[in-house]
Amino acid sequence: MLNLEQKLKYALKSKNKNQINDVFEEIYYEYGHLVGFVISKYVSSKLDIEELINDVFLSFFNNLDKIKMKNIKAYLTTSAKNKAIDYLRKNKNAYILENDLLMNMGSNDNTLYSLILNDMKKILTTEEIEIILEHIVYNQSFKTIALKFNKPTSTISTKYYQAIEKYRMEVKYEIR
Repeated sequence: MLNLEQKLKYALKSKNKNQINDVFEEIYYEYGHLVGFVISKYVSSKLDIEELINDVFLSFFNNLDKIKMKNIKAYLTTSAKNKAIDYLRKNKNAYILENDLLMNMGSNDNTLYSLILNDMKKILTTEEIEIILEHIVYNQSFKTIALKFNKPTSTISTKYYQAIEKYRMEVKYEIR
C-alpha cells in the first residue's frame, strides 16, 4: 500500500488531474485537523482558523509540482505555523506563545489548541505534553526531542509511548 507521499508523486507523474485531485483530497482529510490544531495555537478566531487552513492547503495545491514531497505532514504543519505567524504580523497582533505561556493558559480560553491542551493537563505532566506535541504536531524525531530535553533517546520514546497510553486509557474511561 502506498503512503500519501508516494501516491502524490505517482499522481503528479501521471499528470492525471482527477488522480491528483483525489490524492489532494485524501491529504486534506488526513491532515486538515492537524493543520487547524497548529494554527489554533496562534489564532483564536474560528473563522480566521478556517480561512488559514484553506490558505495552507491552497498554497500546497498550487505548488505541488514545485515542492519536494518527502514528508507531507511536516510540510503542512510548518506551513500552518508560518501562515498563522504571517497572519498575526499582518494584523499587528504579533505575539507568539512559547511553551511556558501555553502551559499557563487560562481555562476560559476556547481555542481548539487550548481545549485539547487543558484536557491533556488534567492527565499528563508538562514534560509528557511537551514530548507529545514535539513529536506529533511538529514531527520531531525522538532523537531531536532527546537533545532538547538533554535525555537519552530511549527515555524520550518510552515517556512518549507511556504518556500516549496513559492519556488513551483515561479518555477511554471517561467516555464510558
